[in-house]
Amino acid sequence: MSSAQARVIATAELLEAILAQLPPRYLLLAQRISHRFQHAIATSPRLQQLLFFRTAPTKDPKQWSLNPILRGVFVPWFVMPGNRWAMPTYESLEILNHFNDAAKADAILTREASWRQMPLVRPSPKALTVVKILYSRGYTSADVANLSFEHSPSGGVTMGAIYDITESFLRESFFSSFSLSILDSESGPQITLYLHCSVQCCRQSETTRKRDLRSRDAEVLVWDLDFVRGRDEDGGGRYFDGNPPTDLSVERGGVNFEEFQAWQRERAPISSMVSDVR
Repeated sequence: MSSAQARVIATAELLEAILAQLPPRYLLLAQRISHRFQHAIATSPRLQQLLFFRTAPTKDPKQWSLNPILRGVFVPWFVMPGNRWAMPTYESLEILNHFNDAAKADAILTREASWRQMPLVRPSPKALTVVKILYSRGYTSADVANLSFEHSPSGGVTMGAIYDITESFLRESFFSSFSLSILDSESGPQITLYLHCSVQCCRQSETTRKRDLRSRDAEVLVWDLDFVRGRDEDGGGRYFDGNPPTDLSVERGGVNFEEFQAWQRERAPISSMVSDVR
């Protein structure tokens, strides 16, 4: 490195201006270059906003934007809600790129992983609604829980919490799926995580038991939430009326069913593709 280049890198304002030109994913990876780069990125409000670690000011709360880093890595959570039979399942988590390699899986599932503190959307809501819907023969019930992030270090709902709740539910529930709804409101986007489970008369066999993809030292699990049984008079009945409502769209970065199908086919095991051909 020339002396001129060294002086540029040593000047905090110039280094910040250069790093700000990087796409968010590469900006995140740039922290591995050196301690100077890591410090510059961690202490710069501007760069932290670009990485979604800090909330950026907005004039219109309805003009929210999705986190492009999470959208690229955790595709199943950005699938627009639809028919529950076509929504992501635990198998959708198992084919995430980072879980193909044991070392990568261990790195991404550590408690210190940076993605855990990232919000899915900016500005990030202060609360997460979780709706757990159970379908059985002749009976459907909905349990509703609200989780506050008012005092969280990130200042809003984080991907780590959403991942832990989703993964714990899918791992322990058979015939289950999930979807994420983002709705506009005057105060900003509102996020609702829908967890669907169908009760069947048969039990899952030992040979089809799911891989363990739980986060190390996970703090927020679906079983820890304070659920309240939804009833028509208190609004619980609305969760049974067709597909979950959402303002997420393709134009806003949402994943439609066709894109989700293509994403799954690209990562499907060879055995599954052979089965499809048959």
